[in-house]
Amino acid sequence: MRRGRFWEFLWLGILILGTSSSKAGLWTTGYYPGYRQTYLPSAAIDYGALTHIIHFAVAPAADGTLNSAANGITPARSADLIAHAHASGCRVLICLGGAGSQAGFRGATSPANLSNFVGIPSADGLVKTLLAAGMSAQKLSVGIAFYGNVWAGGTGTSTGGAALPRQSWVTAPTNTAIAFFDLISMYHQSNLYHWDTNAQAAYLSIDSPGAANDRFISFDDEHACRAKVSYARSKGLGGVMIWELGQGFRPDQPVGKQAPLLQAVKQGMETPRFDLPRIRGTDLELTFTSLPLATYQVDWVANPAAGVWNPLTWGSLALGAPSPSAIPARSRTARNGFTG
Repeated sequence: MRRGRFWEFLWLGILILGTSSSKAGLWTTGYYPGYRQTYLPSAAIDYGALTHIIHFAVAPAADGTLNSAANGITPARSADLIAHAHASGCRVLICLGGAGSQAGFRGATSPANLSNFVGIPSADGLVKTLLAAGMSAQKLSVGIAFYGNVWAGGTGTSTGGAALPRQSWVTAPTNTAIAFFDLISMYHQSNLYHWDTNAQAAYLSIDSPGAANDRFISFDDEHACRAKVSYARSKGLGGVMIWELGQGFRPDQPVGKQAPLLQAVKQGMETPRFDLPRIRGTDLELTFTSLPLATYQVDWVANPAAGVWNPLTWGSLALGAPSPSAIPARSRTARNGFTG
């Protein structure tokens, strides 16, 4: 019996940033396929225009091994690239994957072959591993997908076919990428929507009569976008990255609502803002006008001269939650969601 897993789509991008005052602190990365090295020799590249170059690409094989021949990468070609790039102060990375590698990844990450491939933790687990190894948090970013993946059919799951996260199967379901605008118009219904609190990811679950009609659709919605921005901020990461803007655009919607995912990212990036505090009796009233998804701490003090501040916290707010107000100025009794 062949078994597999569903992987929620919380990408992690690793940006190995260089320092170069001549490039004003910006990095420029170029892909360089192995199959282009005869056409464009590595000695002919202007490395002064680049901070990083990515050798493209080794591909995962279904048994968990790596296939370097798929894109023409050889030890000699990699050594030649590294020698010329390093001589010019340009860093070299290698890419794993590329178009058409989905089947290889599915086979390589199946329970039977994962140990031959690599242990792939959650994005949070990978961030923690990299930080513990000394990687600068500012060199890491979290990926946001303006698309989803449709897992269809399959047999031997708890629902017959693919319909839920983290299912195992006898016959593997098919997996097809779908743009966010198509996903919403073709599949989205409120009764099918679910939020996976463990993965911090949205999905649609379609459990229809007959395994062939079952669907599990994992995607980033507005909540997931805000959650990823909040995660990047809480971990002190460099930021987030999006693939790709066009798939999140819905021209049939009213102006102002045509790019809901990008707007969610924008809202998540906002700085918390509040009106000037107002004193009402023994209470200090604080009204927020902007409050992105995050964990907040508000400190208060009864005697500023004493310099002893007391924290009040309110965690993980959803967009649209009522603004906190009436924060006690002289009491540890908290209201409106704050705890002292």
